Amino acid sequence: MTLQAAKIRTLKSNSISDKLGKSHFILIFVMSLFYFVAFYYVDLLSLTVWSTNIWDVLFDGRLLDYYIYSAENHSGLVHYYVGVEWIALLPWAVWNFPMWIISKLAGVNIASSHLTLLWSKLFLVVMLCFVLYYVSKIALVITKSKTAATWAVFITAGSMFTYGAVYYAGQTDIFFVLLGLIGIYELLAHRNEKRFLLFFALSLIIKPFYLFILIPILLLFEKNLLKILLKIGLCFGGLMLAKLLMLPFPFYLESLYLGPSIIELGKFLLPSIPIFGSNSHLDASIFITLYLLVCIFCYLKKSSLEDEKFATWMLYVSSAVLLIFSIFVTSTFYRTMMLVPILSLVIASNPKRFKMNMMFTLVLTFCIPIISILSGEALYVPGSMFANLDKDAMAQSVMVNYIPDARTMDYIANFFGGIALGSVIFLVFANYPHRRIEKFVEGEKCERFIIWIYTLLPIVFALYSAGLKFVLGI
Repeated sequence: MTLQAAKIRTLKSNSISDKLGKSHFILIFVMSLFYFVAFYYVDLLSLTVWSTNIWDVLFDGRLLDYYIYSAENHSGLVHYYVGVEWIALLPWAVWNFPMWIISKLAGVNIASSHLTLLWSKLFLVVMLCFVLYYVSKIALVITKSKTAATWAVFITAGSMFTYGAVYYAGQTDIFFVLLGLIGIYELLAHRNEKRFLLFFALSLIIKPFYLFILIPILLLFEKNLLKILLKIGLCFGGLMLAKLLMLPFPFYLESLYLGPSIIELGKFLLPSIPIFGSNSHLDASIFITLYLLVCIFCYLKKSSLEDEKFATWMLYVSSAVLLIFSIFVTSTFYRTMMLVPILSLVIASNPKRFKMNMMFTLVLTFCIPIISILSGEALYVPGSMFANLDKDAMAQSVMVNYIPDARTMDYIANFFGGIALGSVIFLVFANYPHRRIEKFVEGEKCERFIIWIYTLLPIVFALYSAGLKFVLGI
């Protein structure tokens, strides 16, 4: 054996590949199945009913009355108003069509049946499977390594944020994430810019959050400002067209204003820092400020689709934006799901920093749910576990209702917030691409217990919910 061959063998033995076995995936499958059956959140109820309301009004010949009909709230939902375009719910409605027919024939109330809700949630699980498929394909394009692809899939499937968005909340975020990933794959694998723009346009129709990574990606490889504006306009035009098509629908604008989506708008401006002196009463959004700096960096950087490291830079700036978004914008626990596939690809394609990346990702995935719970969000509330489908109990925040000292919660939340911010700062700076292309075999060993904690973390929050359910009798 030559010295070079011995060196490569040693490097391979230190690779991240020897720290992942079938037992981890089996455990993820078992926990996913438990979460799938055990948790029912109010958002799943609302979105399921809203998707089937499309068939109610369509077969009654009154499609234009969709928003009025939904606002009548015949199912007694917590959410009275549909805060999205019903076109965005159409794929889910198609999936739920057989369930809608059976419910009509059997006289079953969709919002009061566990079986109908399980069928509806299964749509999100199918979308997650496609997400994992495209995560694997993108990882193979970038690294040419099945090991890296396996790790990217593991990090995505085993993330607390994935459990929270898909199995707990039952939110549609997984769908717009899938469309965005397909667009990224088309750009990286086939250099197909048209398909990239098409799938991002569809993603924005579902929810417009991936607009924040679309712009930096375009700025990386396109330097003509008119072309940049045109391409952003084409992607954003799909959402604008969907909104224009909704204008003839009575109560559409009122539903948008009164619905849950309008709350998201204010979060982009908070937190903020004072500007123009202490007496100006003007603040600057931290997220908008940092996001603008990222966009300027992408525009000034010399890069093109043909560059060897374009994929690395594309994933890096996308993950940086979403990390900043997660820490400075969103307090909605399931929204962080949109970060997970991108960050998993960054981690899997950077084995030189694998151990530290996994450590700080683990810290982040633990801290953000804790902050959400302490902030009064209805995350892992006992009323959502093996629920009797009591809408009020499913949305009840235990911390707000059962812990009187709000200051104590704020202090604890601030403590975990500081740790989360530190983790984000590390992940952004540690993964800054180097000039030299790193071979995948030059991996960093990661202790087995870190991987096991990452895998088992969802059990901790499930036990927390079960314990509260037992103690409080909810």
